[in-house]
Amino acid sequence: MGRPGPAEADLRQAVLDAWARLAAEHESSSRRAPSDADKRMLARSTVRREIDAWVTAAQQRGEAVLSGEAEQRLTERVVASVFSVIPGTEEFLGRHDVANVMVVGNDPVRAQLTTGEWL
Repeated sequence: MGRPGPAEADLRQAVLDAWARLAAEHESSSRRAPSDADKRMLARSTVRREIDAWVTAAQQRGEAVLSGEAEQRLTERVVASVFSVIPGTEEFLGRHDVANVMVVGNDPVRAQLTTGEWL
């Protein structure tokens, strides 16, 4: 069994679907395009709503749920990934001990540390 929680890909897709609806609403009413701040706020609220629905369903099935801290980390990862040019690199880009980042198609992003260890 995988780790508990909704799949990040499903959460990203929910955000993209919400953005598409927002853009269509703005376009049909001749309003200005949503700002990045509007998109970030919508992304966070969409992810929170999806996680809350997952938690409710998991609790009803008697399954383990994410901790509040894990929910927050998941939310931050998803929001960062939908705003990223190369999703999956966010956690490595700010680290001073990363020497190399490898991105290959749909494979998970990997990073090599200055010690030679791969994450």
